[in-house]
Amino acid sequence: MSGARFARLRTATALGLLIGMLGALAGVLPWVVKMEDRAGLPWLFSLRGPRPAPAGIVLVRIDEHTGPALGLPAESAQWPRATFAALIDVLHAAGARLIVLDVFFPDRGPAADNEALAAAMTRAGNVLVTARLEREVLVGGALRIGLELPMASVAAAAAGVAPFPLSVVPVQVSQFWTFHAGAADLPTLPVLVAHQAAAGALRVLAQRVARDCQGAALDQAVSATGIAAAEDLRARRARVLAAPPGCRQALLREAAGPPRESATLAGLYAGEASRYFNYSGAPGQFQALRFQDLLRAPVLAGALNDQLVFVGFAARDPVGQEDSFFTVFSDDAGLNLSGVELAATATANLLAGDNLRPLSTLVAAMLVLAWGVVLGLICYLLPGAPGVAAAALAALGWLLVASWFFDTRQIWLPVLVPIFLQVPLAVGGGLFLQFRQARAQRERIATAMGH
Repeated sequence: MSGARFARLRTATALGLLIGMLGALAGVLPWVVKMEDRAGLPWLFSLRGPRPAPAGIVLVRIDEHTGPALGLPAESAQWPRATFAALIDVLHAAGARLIVLDVFFPDRGPAADNEALAAAMTRAGNVLVTARLEREVLVGGALRIGLELPMASVAAAAAGVAPFPLSVVPVQVSQFWTFHAGAADLPTLPVLVAHQAAAGALRVLAQRVARDCQGAALDQAVSATGIAAAEDLRARRARVLAAPPGCRQALLREAAGPPRESATLAGLYAGEASRYFNYSGAPGQFQALRFQDLLRAPVLAGALNDQLVFVGFAARDPVGQEDSFFTVFSDDAGLNLSGVELAATATANLLAGDNLRPLSTLVAAMLVLAWGVVLGLICYLLPGAPGVAAAALAALGWLLVASWFFDTRQIWLPVLVPIFLQVPLAVGGGLFLQFRQARAQRERIATAMGH
């Protein structure tokens, strides 16, 4: 290689390293991370488009028409509890595997109605209900978070009780907690549902933990109910996390394997305390039955065999929305995903093991650094217009690769920094250095000719 070619290669590499380091530095800035979440993530979802709704999950929808159709108040909080008792009996007779009520039941109403609800839950034996997190600002501005349980008889009759808090800061919901530090690390409702749905593999996983996790023995069955079911799951996870590091790594390898119940349990015990939603699509994505239709004409016995049934408010009119959240799939009319749809989505993600996985900070930095070097070589070694065209094609290639990983591997590669920061920097830097080199050559020629 001639000295001039080596100098050009060295300059291109230096340009690429500079662009790569700037990209890696930008990628860890909090506001850039937020922009990837608010703009980059919706772009990838848009490129992927909707996908088939997860199988095995059915919604029983309460909407703005349900109350009037049943001759009841529009707000479900004012309905007699016997109404929900009747629904539970219908779903149990239809063979529902688990019944998840995304409805909070405070201690109020006629005693007979409350007893009817608790009795129906006891007969079914597979009903989970939601709790609430209470936030209280203390003197000095400190925040205290407490757990508000449903009325005692409902909590005692439930197969499990857990909250499902969602963060709406700043606007868009993209993550959910699996275990919430503000609730003393209790599991959230989707985790409790997934745990009970996959409980058939507890024996297999307990044997694996006994082999790989010294001192972290797990019970081979779930016997706790009510809030104790959530406390039992918290204790199981704590034992795994307190074991030697090799234990958690072994479970994470199990969780990364093919989807199966043991992988679901391993992910719950050893995984992170928050996950990214892998949305299927817009509101209405899940198979849904209307609350009022089930009470008017109950489904046939066995029609919901092996189905996880979620019951909650899911409006189909933006004007009548309650408990709704802005997401990447909120539509132009303003209709958002409801809380019960988000709970069902989180549960489906946990069972399938297909939550979105952003790259670790180190891996993302190394990838962005290497990308910067590639851009530097392209934009400095190729002249003018060909270099710009090649950089544009490279950006398109990055986007296609990111979209492929997102769609097929649920791996979230950054897109804003590589495409909208590094590519313009590389093009501008390459053209500037080429201009300087051309001017230096002209000056040398002019000097040699005596001008």
